[in-house]
Amino acid sequence: VTDCVISFCIVLLVTTSTLYLNKIDSTMYAFASAVSTAMLSGIGVAIGIMVLMTTSALFYRSAMGGKKELTFFNLGRVATSEELARKVKDLAVELEKANAADLSTQLKALSVFDTQKITTCITLLATEVAPPAEDGRSFKFNKRI
Repeated sequence: VTDCVISFCIVLLVTTSTLYLNKIDSTMYAFASAVSTAMLSGIGVAIGIMVLMTTSALFYRSAMGGKKELTFFNLGRVATSEELARKVKDLAVELEKANAADLSTQLKALSVFDTQKITTCITLLATEVAPPAEDGRSFKFNKRI
């Protein structure tokens, strides 16, 4: 988000600096100065937020990849383990009820990106969550390090 703000401010700053190329009257000079000041302020605020986030990550160590991260670091809320377990169980029950032919038709309609995400998810669940199957490789599509 801050990268976007900085890029936007730099583009507008460069654009407004072209207003000084010709002789301009006092109202246009005031407008160009105000826009330039606003853009420089926006860049300063974005850099300040970046410094604040970096500093807080140094002192708040659980914000470095843990489930107890601040919402601001995750850019959203992370589901609890209990909630996630319930949803996975419910999904497994619904998939068990589904007809294989209908499921295959729905999966064919997905894009390559979505299919890769599904296979990665199945591999992750098979490797890290599910109890080991008789054939340990049956649910593994991708290699996990």
